Amino acid sequence: MLTLSQIVATLALAGAAAAPLGCKKQETAPAPPVTAPKPAAAPPPIAPQVARPPASAPVVLPIAANNLSMAGTSSFRDLSLAADGTVTVGDKVVGVLTADGKLTKDGQVVAALDGDGNLTLPTYPDVPPVRIDPDGTILVDGDVAMTMSDDGKIYTRNKKTGELEENYLAIYEGPPEGRRASAVLLATMMMAVTPSPAPPPTERGPTPAPSAP
Repeated sequence: MLTLSQIVATLALAGAAAAPLGCKKQETAPAPPVTAPKPAAAPPPIAPQVARPPASAPVVLPIAANNLSMAGTSSFRDLSLAADGTVTVGDKVVGVLTADGKLTKDGQVVAALDGDGNLTLPTYPDVPPVRIDPDGTILVDGDVAMTMSDDGKIYTRNKKTGELEENYLAIYEGPPEGRRASAVLLATMMMAVTPSPAPPPTERGPTPAPSAP
């Protein structure tokens, strides 16, 4: 059996063995590598904003009683506009023209004038662009096609010479403020009788040879 002094000596030796030797620096584990953050994804491109043309202001079309006397032709009858907008050809009521620039027939809009003077014909979508100025001048595809003189004579453009010439077909009878309304009726009538462009010819294959009897 160990004596008390032996037990104390044994414990002292064990403590000395467990004690650190000198001031040795404690080694630490290397820090993990720092990874750079991934760059943020580029935002999708912004679609360019398409500028919309400003809406045309509504037109205020003076409705004044007037008459287009078709003196030089038997193909058309006199075209008259009453103060209430009633439109008659000869003695037949054919429509109503209102101050908002709309010409209607049986409740359907057949022509409409906007604030810029552009005339649209929903029932004739293939006609060229038509504009009507406040003085009653009619422009077709940007060119003056018809105008009225101070004494009511109608001048149209000669297709061969390109000059405006009196056509002797109609005479405007009415106040100056009614010229534009009368021109709406006249332009609608002109476009209604303008023939549509002929469709392009279709290509046909070779004619097959007749079969032997």
